[in-house]
Amino acid sequence: MKVNLSHRIFRHKWLILSNITWLTIYLTIINQYGWSIDEIIFSTPDSESYLKVGEFFWGGESTGSTLYRPFLYPVILKSLLTFGNIYGLWIFQAVLWLLTMNLLFYSSSQVFRNPLWAALITSCFSLNISFIALTMHALTETVTTFCLSFYLFFVSKNVGNGINDHFLLGSLLAFSVLTVIKPLYSVMALVILVIMLFKWREFKHIGTMKRLFLILFPVFFQVGLVFFLHDEIAVSKIGSATFKTNFVANGYAEMNNLELHDARKQIKGFSGGKIYELLSNNKWHFIRSYFQNLHNHLNGHPSYINIPKSMPGLSVFMARYNRVIFTAHLIFLPLLLYFFLSKFDQSSLVKVVFVGLPWLLIAFTSGIAVNQGDRLVLPGLLLCFVLYPLLFSYFWVRYQKR
Repeated sequence: MKVNLSHRIFRHKWLILSNITWLTIYLTIINQYGWSIDEIIFSTPDSESYLKVGEFFWGGESTGSTLYRPFLYPVILKSLLTFGNIYGLWIFQAVLWLLTMNLLFYSSSQVFRNPLWAALITSCFSLNISFIALTMHALTETVTTFCLSFYLFFVSKNVGNGINDHFLLGSLLAFSVLTVIKPLYSVMALVILVIMLFKWREFKHIGTMKRLFLILFPVFFQVGLVFFLHDEIAVSKIGSATFKTNFVANGYAEMNNLELHDARKQIKGFSGGKIYELLSNNKWHFIRSYFQNLHNHLNGHPSYINIPKSMPGLSVFMARYNRVIFTAHLIFLPLLLYFFLSKFDQSSLVKVVFVGLPWLLIAFTSGIAVNQGDRLVLPGLLLCFVLYPLLFSYFWVRYQKR
């Protein structure tokens, strides 16, 4: 009991010191921008589309953006702007940033049983200036990263109980909420549903079915909204639109020496069959294009740092930070794939699989987008800061025994 109490006191001391460090870093960086939130917050086209959807829910005009932007973040955005103006939105996202750091600390402390190690991991993540800069933008990255940090915390707290109904329903809840922020995460929700199908005997009683319906209600609402407004059965059409207007258009532009916006105009009327023919006839070109996009996003240019003005010092630091993280990706992504292909160690199975799968989804789907800098993979980096040390310890222990 005394040992446990002293461990808690030790952890709390490191947590307090870490919070002071994180806040100092955050406020120092915000000060570099001159607290110019009003110049930054709606400086991108994506943020304007989120606002249009939010205004629609508050009784505004109908907008085609509801086909591409799920409802949750726009509703949060418009609500915060209505009751707290742009500074209310920034404060909300700044608080989520700090909560993300705390959840990462607790998750790391739970997984590695060492508050000093947790403080080091989280402080390194807090140096991600792109993440700090994005708290000043009306974009989903701050909320998404917070949700993933909560999911990571949930996994770390429940990992010892195995893959039971509580664990799967809690994980599904996290990705149900994430789906109505970014539709990409519907893939993870589907994966969990498939696992539940294989374990159907544990889930078929009426109490679990009611909870399952409530957990998936946000997704049902989003699908119903898209069907009612656009006569389409989908969570969102952003994935197919990104594939066509980013991936296909970019490859087509490179093939024909065009500017990207000109290529988008030319392929706008292409049918699905025409796009399939284009891809199949030029498969190696598009494969190279995919891996180039993947490289560009995993080693992303910190483009959001230089808004609204050039910040060369911060930009250089963040570019080097991203290069170090990219080197870690090159080392640990093959190890993660090897882990999935090798015989699982049951003690590491749940942690590695349920933290690794969302990261693989985030990383490899970034290859279909173009020129997004380090924004797309940023939420997944939070997972990497636990996943990569976990993989290292797993392989270290495994091969030390040989």
